Amino acid sequence: MSSLRLAFSLAALALASCAAPQTRGSGAPPRGDANYDTPPASINRSAILVGQRQLDEDTWDPLDEQLHFGLEISHISAASSMGDEFGVTGSFDDIEDSGAEIEVRVFEFYGGFRFQSATGKARPFFGLGGSLTYAEVEADLGFVSGADDDIAFGGYIHGGLNLEISRDMDLVFDVRKRIGNDLDFTGIEADIDFLTFSVGVSF
Repeated sequence: MSSLRLAFSLAALALASCAAPQTRGSGAPPRGDANYDTPPASINRSAILVGQRQLDEDTWDPLDEQLHFGLEISHISAASSMGDEFGVTGSFDDIEDSGAEIEVRVFEFYGGFRFQSATGKARPFFGLGGSLTYAEVEADLGFVSGADDDIAFGGYIHGGLNLEISRDMDLVFDVRKRIGNDLDFTGIEADIDFLTFSVGVSF
């Protein structure tokens, strides 16, 4: 009798365990799970940008519209939507006319504070900080040639939008403005404030 009672008890226990809801394992949650869309504690991104740098027309025409490239690294706290950013940009243009050739190259190194939304498919951002700008001018007039360069300090502000392409990549739209000291080319002051329009990807 005791053996029969033990058998009934084991059968009831087995039925109860089969009817109990199964819990998910400890592996990574699949896409669609609520935990999948939970933002990390910090967002670290690198961005590659390309676009146009608009220099002061009165100073740089006809070399005022330059092809622009940029690389930027940013770190954002998801809790505060604030962080920092650092980057380098470069642009250039040249003109050749009647045997004369002039080339201008502009490089900028910058760092500052960044404010960016940490959630959503479209995440606006805004940043500001300090900027160091280096520019070089080379001129070859056929019978005489020369070159000069200078460094100027200033500040920048910029803003734009990150649009999520995938979980690990965004499409970036960026507009930035540099404001600060002028350059000095052999006693001639040159306004180096510029406006930049860029598009790129961050990952």
